[in-house]
Amino acid sequence: MKNNHSLEGAVVFLIEDDSDIRFLFTFIFEAAGAKVCSAACLTEAKSMFKDYEATIVISDINLPDGNGLSIMQEVKNRERETGKLIPTIALTGMPGEQVEENISAAGFKHHLCKPVEIDNLMEMVAGLAGNSYSTLPLNVVS
Repeated sequence: MKNNHSLEGAVVFLIEDDSDIRFLFTFIFEAAGAKVCSAACLTEAKSMFKDYEATIVISDINLPDGNGLSIMQEVKNRERETGKLIPTIALTGMPGEQVEENISAAGFKHHLCKPVEIDNLMEMVAGLAGNSYSTLPLNVVS
């Protein structure tokens, strides 16, 4: 992983049930200067979301207690309240056109398929946060 990115000032709201992935992403985002709020399930995420001014929301789709697509209702409510758009990234282990359509229909702006290449994830997050990441060309799947 290259180390020329900055997420200073970003608040990443991460929803991921795999504890190893959640720990890794939290570590990497915090090392880049972001504040990270993480949740292991949908219920936890929904109860915590109101307490954070998320800059970016990253959510796994297949969660133990529901479909991660439903977090978009919380995001849309927050956007209406604040008047600020919140970039969103869906994470799945399932490639395919139907999956892309479902993610897009739910309101997610971007989709990454696992396993995620860390440099691509960091570049995307930094770009969405309006911060610098200068080593790789941006490959955003929308």
